Amino acid sequence: MSYNFINKITDPNYMSRFDPLFRTHMQEIFTEITDYTDTKANKVQETWIVPTLLNGWINAGAPEENAGYYKDNMGTVHLKGTVKNGLATQWTSIFVLLAGYLPNFNQGFAINSNLVSGIAYVTQGGSVQFAVGSNVSFSLNGITFKAGV
Repeated sequence: MSYNFINKITDPNYMSRFDPLFRTHMQEIFTEITDYTDTKANKVQETWIVPTLLNGWINAGAPEENAGYYKDNMGTVHLKGTVKNGLATQWTSIFVLLAGYLPNFNQGFAINSNLVSGIAYVTQGGSVQFAVGSNVSFSLNGITFKAGV
């Protein structure tokens, strides 16, 4: 909203030249626009959630990011980080997502695992799992999915 518009609509001298009904409607519109922008625009993104790693998995450490996840304003869950040293058996849980961050369906994702292809799996129950790859390095970077309702 332009600064000029705000100044004019909130200036009683400027608005006095208009019909009282028009002024009332303009004030109502201004209030609705202000309410909308206050609640819909400029939202602060939630911070990354640090999961509890399971089954011997640990963060790979610098220069890699630590494991984490968050949900954006559109309901998409984003995972990040690289883990290592965990139990490298198919379907082993690396960590479990909190309620509200779970997908509607089980989903597999192609990931980088020690510079080769790997597969991470996220279940409806929120288990982020090792499926295929190496426990030398298992990246969760770029995994995204829509959170269920």
